[in-house]
Amino acid sequence: MFRGFKAIFYKESKQISRDRGTLFFIFLIPIFQLIVFGYAINTTVHDIPTIVLNLDRTQKSSELLWQFTNSGYFKIQREANSKEVLLQSIVKGESKVGIIIPENYTRNLLDNREASVQVLIDGSDSTIASQAQQAASLVGFHYGLNLKTFNEAPKALDVRTQMLYNPESKTANFMVPGLIAIILTITTVILTSLSIVKEKEKGTLEQILVTPVEPMGLMLGKLAPFIIIAFIQILVVVGIMNTLFAVPIVGSILLLLLMSLAYIFCTLGLGLLISTKAQNQMQAIQYAFLTLLPSVLLSGFMFPREEMPLAIYAFSYLIPATYYIEIMRGIVLRGAEFMDIWKDFFALMGLGSFFVIIAAKRFKKTLE
Repeated sequence: MFRGFKAIFYKESKQISRDRGTLFFIFLIPIFQLIVFGYAINTTVHDIPTIVLNLDRTQKSSELLWQFTNSGYFKIQREANSKEVLLQSIVKGESKVGIIIPENYTRNLLDNREASVQVLIDGSDSTIASQAQQAASLVGFHYGLNLKTFNEAPKALDVRTQMLYNPESKTANFMVPGLIAIILTITTVILTSLSIVKEKEKGTLEQILVTPVEPMGLMLGKLAPFIIIAFIQILVVVGIMNTLFAVPIVGSILLLLLMSLAYIFCTLGLGLLISTKAQNQMQAIQYAFLTLLPSVLLSGFMFPREEMPLAIYAFSYLIPATYYIEIMRGIVLRGAEFMDIWKDFFALMGLGSFFVIIAAKRFKKTLE
């Protein structure tokens, strides 16, 4: 029953030991990923990007803002001169929280009347939003106790938090737009990473090599059919998101589709780059899945990027899903327009062009 086991075991062990690529994926990659993701994943939120509209501009209002900053949860990055500017900063994704102090704030404190402060929170990121809401209420509570200590308490210090764009804090509204980015990453990168490798294994690459096809022409020719397939996939998943999961699309659907094309171009380019590196289909799939975990864990899909170590936070800008998730949540939930997300669009186009150009340079018209 077990005849030949020893010989086959010896053969396979010898073959694996000589395959440096397989050993690399078996031992080094898991260790590297565990260390990186162990440091990067942090669900505790600090230094939430915050914009302030201080219409009171007195010492008391400055003391309150200091309390927000000193809590460690809020990082005041800029001041707005109008509510419209404050809201636009949140729509663009530059700020996650907006604090509005009314002009009668100090007067109400001194007259022992109710003083109120409005805190607007971007609900498109539920992880940050829920903690920001709790932290804002806690800051107001503690500041009210301090006022009582100095006999300066109004009848009530009301910190009114308002959740924007996802007021019910529905998980689907937050997760599904980001999930679309992850799904597209899986399908597009794997599809294209196998394209050239299949040509190598079938022997049809030799026929291409003797033709006058240029590397860039080959790359773009490989991309075009997959762009059409991926675009159809986008139409299907966005339709399911809107109907089955009841996620409303606040912004322009046409703009969403245009931005999706940029993301498709970028991920397909990454897949092509992988296909020029991999020697066989197994390696291609391994490289493709190597890009998947960073897309899930470092792109802001599940965990806030702002809490990551600086080096990992900087690395997240090389992940295409980072930009597309921001685009999806911006358009779908916040109703963002092109001028609000143009940086993400050009970042995707730049990364995609880089991937395609490098892939074309790596592809040599030789049989090596």
